[in-house]
Amino acid sequence: MNFDTKKTLLFIDSHTQRANIIAMYKKGPPVHCGFLFATEKNWENEQANAFSIMKKHILDAGYDSSGYAMMHRAVQKSLRERSSHTIEEVGIPDRSQMMVGGVFRPYPWEMDRNNAEAMRVMNSEGLQSAAKHMFTRPDGTRRSYSEMRSMYG
Repeated sequence: MNFDTKKTLLFIDSHTQRANIIAMYKKGPPVHCGFLFATEKNWENEQANAFSIMKKHILDAGYDSSGYAMMHRAVQKSLRERSSHTIEEVGIPDRSQMMVGGVFRPYPWEMDRNNAEAMRVMNSEGLQSAAKHMFTRPDGTRRSYSEMRSMYG
């Protein structure tokens, strides 16, 4: 995923219209026109507004013509890929809770499945439970420190 796509995903996640923007990308543009020729008329109500927001954001980032359409598709693809690790699933209701000791924690969809699960355990059961989870193999035996680091970084 390129830098501009990541930046755009952060823009979406911090936007008050986040849910509508994601819904608009899930629906996608009409098959006959794609994002390049889509207009607000191709969506209803809040999703039309979401399209306007994203259209402005992508154009302001310097993308036009086929690059504009490709950026929309990159964002749409990234949103679909991360759907298995949503903020709601991991238990983080909004970006304001992503700070720990003044450090910004990564979004769970930027993690592999093991780290996302450890983060879910940490958010729902606490740090001690997360550490126990990371040091315990599926069969219940204890992992070594090096095994844990190789799985969780």
